Amino acid sequence: MTMLEVTNLTVRYRGAERLAVDQVSFTLGPGEVLGIVGESGSGKTTLAMALLGLLPPGAQVAGSVRFDGQDLLRSSEKQLRKLRGSQISAIMQNASTALNPSFTIGSQLIALLRRHRRLSRQQARAEAVSWLGKVGIPAPESKLSFYPHQLSGGMNQRVVIAMALALQPRMVLADEPTSALDVTVQAAVLSLLRTLIDDSASAMALITHDLGVVAQMCTQVVVMNGGVVVESGPVSELFVAARHEYTRRLLASLPGRRPRPSSLHPAGGST
Repeated sequence: MTMLEVTNLTVRYRGAERLAVDQVSFTLGPGEVLGIVGESGSGKTTLAMALLGLLPPGAQVAGSVRFDGQDLLRSSEKQLRKLRGSQISAIMQNASTALNPSFTIGSQLIALLRRHRRLSRQQARAEAVSWLGKVGIPAPESKLSFYPHQLSGGMNQRVVIAMALALQPRMVLADEPTSALDVTVQAAVLSLLRTLIDDSASAMALITHDLGVVAQMCTQVVVMNGGVVVESGPVSELFVAARHEYTRRLLASLPGRRPRPSSLHPAGGST
């Protein structure tokens, strides 16, 4: 069964000479975690924004993005809003853009839970405390009254992750979700994400530059360079016998692997 099917997705920004995303195709099924890998400028984040229907005005998009048979590229903004959060949750890299500085994290998380899961205020508060604890926030109940500026960047990123997972989505789109976290917390959060996928038969597209995270989390991987998919396949096969020179160089940059003398030369594009 296919949950998400992306076919020949192409994105061009107004005034740009190059395509930011060029003929990208992949599928994602229940229980699968797809790693989308590439350096800065490879087109990973543009791809994520296209999947969510959040590209800036003027971006030209072609191809097909079907979620449970519904073509997201041809859906209205009203239809997309119904899917975002309840069916497809996003964990973006920059927590400062996801949290409203004028409201406490508790009020934001509780409002989100009440809107999408139709919980009472008491139920939503209990769920908020539970999820803040799951992502490693100490004394979670006391943190409900904190504003984003009263927490560190890493703590705010954990709040964003809690907000996405608490909605119990069918698919999670995560763009560098743990880059602001220390190594210990990163491992715990990745384990939580993996457990969510396993327990709920949901799916996740994980956008990252870190092949170590891909090895830990993912079942399939897509390698992008300059907006183009240069290689894709099962993680177990790619790490053993990568076919494309760009992929082999990425793998050589991992700690514990012998580096190659030549360096990576990404072809450009949008991050």
